[in-house]
Amino acid sequence: MYLVPEINRQDRQKNLETLKLAEAIRAKRLVELRNSEYGFKSPFKEDSNFYEYYVAMCKERFKSDTMGNRRNWRSALKHLLKYESRLKHL
Repeated sequence: MYLVPEINRQDRQKNLETLKLAEAIRAKRLVELRNSEYGFKSPFKEDSNFYEYYVAMCKERFKSDTMGNRRNWRSALKHLLKYESRLKHL
């Protein structure tokens, strides 16, 4: 988001709208940060399985991306799964 030089009334109005939107985004992120800081948990985060999400993302990438990019996603998945298995043994 960018502010434009205010030459006329329309520019000023556009800047005010941009500032309001930026403030709303900042306030939402601040609430999210404070909620996690004080122990409130997001239902989405609790119900989400990262690996299932990542595998779904890989499948989407395999449909449309180049072979090199597919290999990057697949390689990252292999490393994540290897890391997860190490954590289980601790």
